[in-house]
Parts: sequence; structure tokens; C-alpha cells
Amino acid sequence: MIFAYANCTYDYSDTVVEVVSIWQFNAKKVPFTELVEKSDIIFIAASLTPQTHRAFKSTAFQKMKPTAVLVNIARGPIVNQENLYTFTNNG
Repeated sequence: MIFAYANCTYDYSDTVVEVVSIWQFNAKKVPFTELVEKSDIIFIAASLTPQTHRAFKSTAFQKMKPTAVLVNIARGPIVNQENLYTFTNNG
């Protein structure tokens, strides 16, 4: 699974397909914190794994830009819905 901003990615796994995708787009891997802090749009399309389970929780939401957009088309609890609700209602 890859989350990306501009030409940067955060990779939860090291599969050949994802490494090829990074190479094709001339991207570089960055820490998850940096990705969350700098992204204008975060698009999640990933499998639920132990590494992705609740990857997006209150600590990630607090680091996001106030204008950031989170699009989640993934199945399963990658996004902690309760934390997201609390954060969007309370900032």
C-alpha cells in the first residue's frame, strides 16, 4: 500500500509492484508523519493488514493540514471512524 503526496510516498509494504510504481513516478519514500503533515489530499486504497489497521487515528488527524482532504475507499478499519468524527467536530 502506498500513500503519496507530490513525489513522495509512504509504503506499508515492500512489494515489487509498489517499488515499480514509485520508480515510475520518480517518487521517494518519506516517513508517515511527513506524508500526513504535507499532503493536501490523502487517498487511501489499501488492504487491511496489521500495519494498516487504524493507521489513521487521532495522532494522524492532528498532524494533517486543516485544509487537507481524506478520501478513503479502503475496506476495513484503516481509518479510526470514531477519532475522525471527534476530530472533524472538535478540530
